[in-house]
Amino acid sequence: MLFNNKVNTSEVIVLNDYYLKWVDRNKNMLLVFVLLSTLVSQSIFAQDNELIVEVNHINESKGVIYVALYDSDKDYLKKASFSLSTKAIQGNIQLVFKDLPSGEYAVSAIHDANENKELDKNFFGIPTEGFGFLDGVMGMFGPPTFDKVKIVLSGGMRKIEVPLKYF
Repeated sequence: MLFNNKVNTSEVIVLNDYYLKWVDRNKNMLLVFVLLSTLVSQSIFAQDNELIVEVNHINESKGVIYVALYDSDKDYLKKASFSLSTKAIQGNIQLVFKDLPSGEYAVSAIHDANENKELDKNFFGIPTEGFGFLDGVMGMFGPPTFDKVKIVLSGGMRKIEVPLKYF
């Protein structure tokens, strides 16, 4: 027989009493241990990447500027992993992404002048609103590839530029 189903209740009470006394004597030490464990786990898993995106050459103070980060080629220009927006101001603006996980991100921006939440295009598919990619990289016939506009974040702060282009 592997287990004895009979339990001596006096042994359980003694063990329980011993445990409670031990916890009572060491509660301060246990509290310090729990707090230190929490702090260490937060510092290990903290995302300390900050990305400052400067959007340049905004042609008018009308509409909204959207900046999107894509963490995979599959989602590039389809589904942003992270995005920020702000009211358009002629000239240059900065948007700050905080607590980003380390990794690779493609960067794009649009100036949604009519605030319909999309990049408007003409009959030929050419954008009629401002758009841009990391460091002004452009594709030959269409947007540049994910690999051409990606950055790598691996801790710390980084500042990049996305100049807008208008047709």
